[in-house]
Amino acid sequence: MKTRRIIAKAHLWLSMLAGVFIVLLGLTGSLLVFEPELNSILHPNLYKVTEGKKVTYQQAVQVISESHPKGQIERIYTPSEPNARGVYLFRLKEGEEQQKHICQSRNRIHKWNIRG
Repeated sequence: MKTRRIIAKAHLWLSMLAGVFIVLLGLTGSLLVFEPELNSILHPNLYKVTEGKKVTYQQAVQVISESHPKGQIERIYTPSEPNARGVYLFRLKEGEEQQKHICQSRNRIHKWNIRG
């Protein structure tokens, strides 16, 4: 009976450690999946659009390409809401550094760098 108790305790503690690892995997995966939504919550002032002409996808790509000629656009998040009127989030890679920029409508195109 003593051997069974030792095996049961070992099973309990090993499964608890594995459970913590699985929870950490789930949390970090959720952060990666919901990155655009978290950015809009953490940086609400960057996603506020004032009156002005809508920035098109082509205009936004052109501005980012011109301002970062050596940068490689890895991903572009387009507006998910119809009233977003031209808020685009770009993930660029210049050398080893990754940058994120937003183009936004305010009678002209603005760029901001988001750290993270």
